[in-house]
Amino acid sequence: MNSQTTAEPPHYEHIFERYIGAGLRRSLTRVQDFPVVPETERQQAWHVLSYGLAVDGAWADARDLLLSLSPKMEQVGFRDDWMGYLAVGLEQARAHGERYSEGQIAIQLGLLSQLASQYDDAVRWLNIAVDCFNQLADRHHLGVAYNFLANVAIQRRDATAAKTLVVQAHAVFEDDDPELAYTAYVEGDIALFERDYDAAERHFRRGLTLRRRQGDSRRIAMALRNLALALQYLQRYAEAIQYSEEAIHRFEALDDVRNRATVRMNLSIVYYEQADYERALVLLAEAEPDYRRCADEQSLAQLYTNRAIYQRSAGQIEASIASGREAVARWEKLGDLGSVVNSLDGLGISLIDAGSYTEAVQVLERAETLLTQLREHPRYSYYCTEIERDLAEARRRGRN
Repeated sequence: MNSQTTAEPPHYEHIFERYIGAGLRRSLTRVQDFPVVPETERQQAWHVLSYGLAVDGAWADARDLLLSLSPKMEQVGFRDDWMGYLAVGLEQARAHGERYSEGQIAIQLGLLSQLASQYDDAVRWLNIAVDCFNQLADRHHLGVAYNFLANVAIQRRDATAAKTLVVQAHAVFEDDDPELAYTAYVEGDIALFERDYDAAERHFRRGLTLRRRQGDSRRIAMALRNLALALQYLQRYAEAIQYSEEAIHRFEALDDVRNRATVRMNLSIVYYEQADYERALVLLAEAEPDYRRCADEQSLAQLYTNRAIYQRSAGQIEASIASGREAVARWEKLGDLGSVVNSLDGLGISLIDAGSYTEAVQVLERAETLLTQLREHPRYSYYCTEIERDLAEARRRGRN
């Protein structure tokens, strides 16, 4: 009797895994071809990734697509939804025991959290990255994590912590590590915070030299943005405009909306300081939709703060009051008490100019009360002097 065997049909799960894996690899090949991922390609990549992250057998392909997409998604302003994909990816990396992938994803989560002004979350993610790369003795990525932690610290106006983290970054980077350019950026930001503008220029020029040598257009544009800011503080306006315009051109070519908006807002200050209020307000109007697109709440708060000042200087007092109220509300939501006090002072001045002396006194008295919580703030003495003067003026005019 002849026996005959038949091959067992493949399980559906295996077919599905192969199908998803092929889709992930196709998407990876396609997104790598684009400096800026077109919307249709992004949607397709996210769709296949949502399945790939849920299938254990497709993890390697899903991981590669996730890590390839991450800088491109940050560039065009995707945050909240994309962070959901990253969080799932981080859990998958842990489940597969991939400390390197876990650390890489944690860095991306930390960066996006910092850009969204979610500083506690940023520190939590970045410390996970530090743990991963410490365990792996990966000096380069450990330094990257320290760089980002230092940036979070200076965004929180904690120069002492930022300096400590910069020292840690220098300690682990090799002398030729390309990310020393980012360290120079953080050092420049610390110098700006401490109002040492000559030092800021030196740090930012060093960073620009390194970035031009590396040839990455986006990173060159960021370095141009930073140097232009230092030159603005040094009142070297023609140079600041020159570097800003080159940065904007590069960011526009890359569709990097957040950084394009930041350069425009910085450039608006240059025009404001030259009394070109119309041009300054136009630049803010161009920056605002980009900040909204990428949900950059801190920058939107600063934009409204600046707009209120420009409008007041241009004689648009009612508009300035409206912008000032919005700025105060946004800083309160972010919990930045120093900026709340600063914005309240600006609002009080606009109310004085409008003849609303009673409300001006109320606003400035509130700022004065909040100052008691800022005794350790580096600008405490400045705020005290400004608010005391403006409050006295509001009271004087109210009595007349």
